[in-house]
Amino acid sequence: MKTLLPVLFALIAFASCKKDIPFVPVIDKSVSESITVAGRLNTQEKVKLYKAWSSNGYVYHGASSIKRFFYVELSNLGFNKKVFVHHKLQDGSWKDFALAYQKNIGNNAEMWVLEMDLSTNFGSTVQPPQLGNEFAIRYEVNGQVFWDNNSGTNYKMGQSDGMYLQPGLHISNDTKDSYFAYYPNATSSTFNVVVDIRNLAYDKKVNVVYTTDGWKTVNKAPLQFTYNYAIGSGSSIISPNIFGIERWRTTISIKPISASRVEYALSYNVNGTEYWDNNFGMNYKLLLARY
Repeated sequence: MKTLLPVLFALIAFASCKKDIPFVPVIDKSVSESITVAGRLNTQEKVKLYKAWSSNGYVYHGASSIKRFFYVELSNLGFNKKVFVHHKLQDGSWKDFALAYQKNIGNNAEMWVLEMDLSTNFGSTVQPPQLGNEFAIRYEVNGQVFWDNNSGTNYKMGQSDGMYLQPGLHISNDTKDSYFAYYPNATSSTFNVVVDIRNLAYDKKVNVVYTTDGWKTVNKAPLQFTYNYAIGSGSSIISPNIFGIERWRTTISIKPISASRVEYALSYNVNGTEYWDNNFGMNYKLLLARY
């Protein structure tokens, strides 16, 4: 452990002075306890949009798949608080949509989430809110109101733009499309990983580092670039999208099928720099789902 201390102190010092933090995988417990993953909010920021998603795809017979997701990080300034997406509607009016607490992300910061599924079915008489393309984030706590309105310009997102990542965030796991599953009569389990990255250069590598036995053994597998990805029958989003975000994915067969959990982190190598997403120092964990 003594030989690790200089390296660990260097990592901590680097992370404390750099806004764009290179995440590291938490593999060995003795090492992870010595590394502090700094929060992404600076001292002036109390709330900030972490990432967002929009898609609008045709399914069949007049049905549509309409989804808007918002992930917001905020400073925990009090127990009683409310967080809203203040969204413009197509008729020009504005409406608040409440977010819900998801998890603690360290350094007295929290992640709040709103996942809106506004899909319609054939013949449906109930119409969902007709969202426009502009929004901001409002945070109420201790009688105060804090805004993230994208430095006064509000956030702009079209009906089907895919993923938006906040500036400085270059890699993010898509937890809605990543899964660990076993199907009847299969000879192995399936570990599917979907990642969004910022297109910083043509030459790059994206990898998943994972284990099925609590880091007794460590595995590494590359992800592949996805030129476009489906959001409905005959509907897709081109990668990179309007925000310069690309989608990468891989499917890994895991044996033996008795493995019940996979734990993983993600790395992105580009321009001589390595960026990590390890779920704010907690890694991502998926339990085996049997179908």
